[in-house]
Amino acid sequence: MENMDRQFMGVASSGEGLREEKEKQQKIGLEPIVGEKPKTEEELKLINLANAGFQKLFEKYGIEKTIGITPEQVHFTDYKLISGDHNVGGTSNPVEEMIIITKKQEFFSLLEIHFLAHEMAHLFSHTRHFAVIKDGEDGNKDIKLFPVRSGFGLNRPWNKKEKGKIRHFTGFNEAMTEIITTKVLLVISEELEKEFKIKEEELSKSHIGKRKLKYIPFIKKAVMVSYREMYVPIVEEIIKKIAEMKGQTSEEITDQLVKAYFNGESPMLYDIEKAFGTGSARILSYLGSQTPEIEDLIDDYFAVEDLEERKEIMEEIDDLMSDKIKE
Repeated sequence: MENMDRQFMGVASSGEGLREEKEKQQKIGLEPIVGEKPKTEEELKLINLANAGFQKLFEKYGIEKTIGITPEQVHFTDYKLISGDHNVGGTSNPVEEMIIITKKQEFFSLLEIHFLAHEMAHLFSHTRHFAVIKDGEDGNKDIKLFPVRSGFGLNRPWNKKEKGKIRHFTGFNEAMTEIITTKVLLVISEELEKEFKIKEEELSKSHIGKRKLKYIPFIKKAVMVSYREMYVPIVEEIIKKIAEMKGQTSEEITDQLVKAYFNGESPMLYDIEKAFGTGSARILSYLGSQTPEIEDLIDDYFAVEDLEERKEIMEEIDDLMSDKIKE
C-alpha cells in the first residue's frame, strides 16, 4: 500500500531509509557490467587524469568537491554489446553513480576521452533525487529513487500531466556539460598530448559529443548531429545576449553558469526572461527532449531578433507541446 510519502534528497540525506537505499544503489553501480574486462593501465591513467582536470577546474571556480570518480564507478565495454552497430558512446546513472563508456578499439581516441569527461561532469554536477516510499509486504519500506535534478536538467516524475514525456532543460544541461567538458580537456591538454597523442587544437574544434536527431527542413528529413553542433551554439547565443544586457563578457556569464551547474544555484532563468521575453525560460526548458520539429523551432526562437516573430514561434511551440502532452 502506497503511503504517498515522497521526498527530495541529496547524497547526504538522512531521511528514513534514504541513505541506506542510496548506498545500496551506489554498490550496484560498482558491479561489473556485460562485456566488461579488467581495466588496463591506460584506462586507469585516463580516469585519474580526468579527475585531476576536474579538480583544477573546481579550484579555479572555488567549488568544494574533493571526492573524485573512482575506477570502480567507470565501466568500459565493447560498443557492440551496448550499442549494436552504432558508434562509441557514453552514459551515466546519477542514482547508481556509475559511468559506462563503449570502446571500439583497445586504444583511446579523442571521442572516447571526451565521452568519459562528459559523463564525469554529469556525476559531479549538482544532483537531487526524488524518493517514492511504499509500505512493503514484509513491513519494511520499499524505496525507489529517481533523479529530479542533474546539473540544470530537471525531471518531474510526480507531475501526472506531463506523464514523463517532458524532461526540462535537458538540452541546456547537455550544452553546458559540453562547454565544461571542453574546459576540463583544455586544462589537461599537455598530459593528453603526452599520454594519448591528442593535440590541444583538436579539443575545442572537433565536433564530438552525444548524437541525436535534428530535422532539416531543406532536405526534409532528420539527420544525426552532435550536442556541440546543435545545442552549444543556442546556449552560446543566449549567453552572449545576457552578457550584452548586463554589461559583462560572455566568459563572465559562462563562468557563473559553470559554478551554478556544480553548486545548484539558479541557471539565470530571470535573465533569460529579461533578455528574450516572458516565457523564454519555458521555451528553453523544452530543448533536448522533444521532437526534431519542436527543437528546430526552439533554435529559431533564440536566433531571431524581432520580438513579434519570437512570440509567433513561441505560440507554435506551445501548441505543439500541448498536442504532445495529450498524446
